[in-house]
Amino acid sequence: MSDEDILSEIEHVGERLQTAKAEVAKRVIGQEKVVDLTMNALYLDADGYLHITGRASEKIISGGENIFPAEVEAALRKTNQVLDVCVVGLPHPDWGEAVAAAYVPANETVSPATLKAALTYLSRYKHPKRWFSVPALPRNAQGKLNRSMVLEHPSLLSSEATQV
Repeated sequence: MSDEDILSEIEHVGERLQTAKAEVAKRVIGQEKVVDLTMNALYLDADGYLHITGRASEKIISGGENIFPAEVEAALRKTNQVLDVCVVGLPHPDWGEAVAAAYVPANETVSPATLKAALTYLSRYKHPKRWFSVPALPRNAQGKLNRSMVLEHPSLLSSEATQV
């Protein structure tokens, strides 16, 4: 392949990427949230800024509402009451899934009630329904939270959850 052919191919790929970005932007405008080609959940704010709220594959669907764990985790971290947190969806007979939070408390005074009280700006349907206080959360070698291990490990999500 000649240098001209390579440059032509790069230009063509660049054009396709621009077209894909424009298509994603068109789909995002006027919608609350959308998923892009990389499975990121996106939304445009009132000022037109594009925000990535999490991965669509981690999405929790509760009562027909889409809930992204990253958004709930960010809200919980913002309270400064947790050292670490993982939000997952657990099966629920009426709602499909229920939002659950496994958290490492920042101190001994932290409870599900204090956490819930601090989530005033997060929509109520996104609030965790089950709370699990844990000493630590599993992470992989790169330091990323291992959600599948949280869901599969019985001692992390024991039946001793607090419901608020």
